[in-house]
Amino acid sequence: MAEQTDPQNLAREFFMELNQLHEQGQGPIDEEAVRPLIKQWITMLEWSRFANLPDSDVDAIVQSARDALEAYGNYKRSTGANKGSALTAVGAYLDVFLAILDGSRDYISRKDIDKHRPDIEAATRQAATLRTVLEYVTERTAGVDRALEEAKQAAEDAQNASAQASKAATEAATNRLERSFQETATSNARAAFWFRLLTIVTLGLIVILGGWFAIAHAPTGQAAVDWYGIVYRLAVLSGLGALAAYFGRQASNYRRVAIWAHGIEIQLKAFLGFVREIEDEDAKQTMYTLFGKRVLEAPPDSKTSSDDSVTNVIQPIIEQASKLRGTTT
Repeated sequence: MAEQTDPQNLAREFFMELNQLHEQGQGPIDEEAVRPLIKQWITMLEWSRFANLPDSDVDAIVQSARDALEAYGNYKRSTGANKGSALTAVGAYLDVFLAILDGSRDYISRKDIDKHRPDIEAATRQAATLRTVLEYVTERTAGVDRALEEAKQAAEDAQNASAQASKAATEAATNRLERSFQETATSNARAAFWFRLLTIVTLGLIVILGGWFAIAHAPTGQAAVDWYGIVYRLAVLSGLGALAAYFGRQASNYRRVAIWAHGIEIQLKAFLGFVREIEDEDAKQTMYTLFGKRVLEAPPDSKTSSDDSVTNVIQPIIEQASKLRGTTT
């Protein structure tokens, strides 16, 4: 901003304001009301540079121009009655020129008086005529702007609330899933323990019965071999062996499901925090899709091996997401 110390710098300042008037977002009424005043300030400041005015008159013009620029700054920032008052002030400070023109000074020609006085009066009269309309329009516009701003803020608040609710619902659903898998892991681990215990008891019973059969029913002397008894004892031991195998298989199946459920539970706890760190929304959605598919698929059956593929959910998802992202880029 130029130093406001003389009419030339002040005229330049008013000229800059005139050029920016439309760019600053003033409405048509705003421009129509204040533009003639700004133009008149530029004209009169340029006139004062070459009118051979005494220093006292120049000082009065400079001070009034500064005050007018300050009033115009208030005009740009205000609405309603405050805007109308600022507009009147911008025009009122032009009275300094009317006082000089009416001073009957011999260094001011009659031609200058007849030329500039009607222009100043016309500019201030137009501003006064438009003041009421200006106040009404800007007050209503400010109300609309406030309503739009409040609506925008309400929309943002609703969006944030929706996001928070969605986040809370996701976390609640995740917590329920975690509890479900935790209960599944606990119940299956308990069942695996009891089937393992039954397997051990059955195997112990086979050993005891086998030893007893071998000792108590050993052939003595020339007695005939009791084939019926042998077949019977073998059938009993075979049945117990089949039962032990069944118990062992059930223990293995329940243990596998328990390990799988426990692994899902752990990775559910870590997955949301892991995915939130990913900035790529497409990759994030891909991870959600693959993880949901892995989590909601059927538990491992008896043919599944008990290696890391039972519990390692995130690593295959990362590999699949990388392949999918690689094919789409």
